[in-house]
Amino acid sequence: MEGRLIHGHLLTNVLHSNAYLNTNLVIFYSKLGDMVNSRKVFDRMSERSLVTWTALVSGYSQNGDSEEALVVFSAMHRIGVNVKANQFTYGSTLRACTSMMCLDRGKQIQGCIQKSRLVKNLSVHSALVDFVV
Repeated sequence: MEGRLIHGHLLTNVLHSNAYLNTNLVIFYSKLGDMVNSRKVFDRMSERSLVTWTALVSGYSQNGDSEEALVVFSAMHRIGVNVKANQFTYGSTLRACTSMMCLDRGKQIQGCIQKSRLVKNLSVHSALVDFVV
């Protein structure tokens, strides 16, 4: 509850363009399982970093909305000119593919992982093993 009050205060008293605060609000609402407000904060952001995109993908994935996690991941690649997925983004996206049994999409992501040379990263490797098994 206090977090929501702080968010209300930030909306009225702090610049809307603070990417750091907004990214942390996306994470905050995701951890609460409130993806509606997480998405609202994300959509209002004028600039989104890789951390912001990954926070939203992870939030959807961790809260059981794997389909939306994949939609956001695809949008990140389409829109995010300077945004390149990292081990955390790939891990969350592969977990979404695993939960949806989305083999084709997972194989595409696996190809991207191999191109990015993140296969040996422990988090990514673990997600790949879960996906393949």
